[in-house]
Amino acid sequence: MRNKWVVRTLLGILAVLLHTQLYLTYWAQTLEPLALDLWFNIRGEVEPPDNVVLVAMDEDSYQELQIPMNQAWPRAIHAQLLHALASQGAKRVIFDIAFLGESDSKKADQALAKALAAVPSYIGVDTGVS
Repeated sequence: MRNKWVVRTLLGILAVLLHTQLYLTYWAQTLEPLALDLWFNIRGEVEPPDNVVLVAMDEDSYQELQIPMNQAWPRAIHAQLLHALASQGAKRVIFDIAFLGESDSKKADQALAKALAAVPSYIGVDTGVS
């Protein structure tokens, strides 16, 4: 009985080590996003919960706000968005962007800081650096 446990444990450790080695290769890094896309395509679309709203910064948004596509959105706009979401009863806001360093406008930075304090906000960014 004890031998089976030892063998299973060692096989588990071996599987983890092999997976880790494979994951660190170029091929695995290339194949992982493709595999994720495949699984999401197989699963199909899933309707989001009624209490979740996604606000996206797409090309149409850049054009409507007259912001060049190669420029980050001004922090003042993010502050306005946060205030609007707070006034509509948002309970949480999650940003999938980076606010790196100070902007060109101290006033805009302070407005964003104040707006971030108005609604529980989280900034989650995947930098792609491992």
